[in-house]
Amino acid sequence: MNQEEYDQFFALLVNILENSGGTIQLPSVKHFVSYPQEPYFKSLGYRSKLIKYTTKLQAWELVDIIERDISYLKQKSNEDDSIVKEYLTGILDLFKLKQEQSIHETLNQCIPKLFDLILLANCKDSLTYKLVQYLQSLPSSVINQLTETAVLPPPTSVYSMLLDGDIVYLSSICNHIANSRKFKYKNPELKQLQNSYIMDTVNFLWRDKFMHSEAKSANRGMYLPATLVDKLSSHYDIPQPATLGNIFMNPALSYIVTRIVWKLEDEQEVGIRHAGPISRQSVIELNESDWLNMSYDDLKVKIIEKLDGIASDGVCELLYTSL
Repeated sequence: MNQEEYDQFFALLVNILENSGGTIQLPSVKHFVSYPQEPYFKSLGYRSKLIKYTTKLQAWELVDIIERDISYLKQKSNEDDSIVKEYLTGILDLFKLKQEQSIHETLNQCIPKLFDLILLANCKDSLTYKLVQYLQSLPSSVINQLTETAVLPPPTSVYSMLLDGDIVYLSSICNHIANSRKFKYKNPELKQLQNSYIMDTVNFLWRDKFMHSEAKSANRGMYLPATLVDKLSSHYDIPQPATLGNIFMNPALSYIVTRIVWKLEDEQEVGIRHAGPISRQSVIELNESDWLNMSYDDLKVKIIEKLDGIASDGVCELLYTSL
């Protein structure tokens, strides 16, 4: 069988399994997914398409598969991210198809491994987004039975999404962080990590305290080196480094926030426009010329009120529940 014939056969097999609605379970498919042959990474692409149909896999079997694939991917850092994305999608589809009351046991064992898998890809943020969205779609009856390591993404994933500059990713991770505070943590270190996510995000978006860190507190400055801001300032003209990432400066929010400010200016028929960027000092100066006659803090509150419901629900949810 040549490659073209193999691909045609494989497409036919996938089509049959897809249309069977889970009624067809082939031992050979489970074996192919569980015990791949060489070339390994090429088989990963095929297995990614089939793994969702192996609903009879036990949790420990799935963990073994994921761990083995992670071990391989660590040696192949230059491989195509699209295959890793398809692999993650296949496993999440498998979770959705598994009709069992003990699905939380599978998730508790597999989700932390999937977070590890994501860290090996270049498109980390899009994959983290996909996994976080899946977690957010789970009913509370399942979420309440998850462990801390299944609920809480690792720091690299969280902070990367916060800094990505994409409003969809920013809103999603903020929403997840906000919801994660409702979880009952048994591990004090993970509870502290969750608190740090909250504090660092609020400092970043609201308090003009980017990378603010304090010993023996939840303020961890995104676990970035304290010298980073100084290095950035030495290479770029950044008058107020601590404001990087706030709702006026954040690339994920700045355009929407700017339009909100323009609308506020139109509504009040001001005689002067703010040219940007908005800062505490610039608001004070423009208010001397009868600009919006709002303090910097009042303006931020007004912005959040307007932002709520405009593709940034997660940002508003986190700020509403944390301030």
